[in-house]
Parts: sequence; structure tokens; C-alpha cells
Amino acid sequence: MADLAEALPYTGFIQATFFEIDETLTDQHIPWTDIVRTLREGGYSGWLSSEYEGRWEPCRGREQVRRQHAPLRSLADS
Repeated sequence: MADLAEALPYTGFIQATFFEIDETLTDQHIPWTDIVRTLREGGYSGWLSSEYEGRWEPCRGREQVRRQHAPLRSLADS
């Protein structure tokens, strides 16, 4: 997270690529809690752009983005 914090003053946009959010809204691959905490503590006011890179199935990407946004919103509000 130290590298992320160091880059924040020069960052206006973050590509929030992810692969799988399970039914409990947990991402086993990306530490979103630590990332969002670092963004908040660093005063980040830019954008996060979701990019689903997991399995392709009809409507799966839309559901995965919804699953990613739910915990991110919760973390941003806490």
C-alpha cells in the first residue's frame, strides 16, 4: 500500500480490475479494504473504474460489477 499512497498525489483515475467476487461479496484476490483505506487516508478524490476480467457468461459481468460496487460503497462510506 505504500507504493499506492506515494502515487496518489499524481493519480486522478484508477482502473479497478477484478476477477471474481463471491456470493458473500468477498474478493479473494484483491485487498479492497486496504486499498480503500489507503485511498481515503491519502485524500484520493479521483475515480475508480470497474473492469471485470473473469469468466465470460451472459450477464455474468453485470452481476460481478454489482457485487464489486456493493462492498466498495460500504468501505467508502465507513
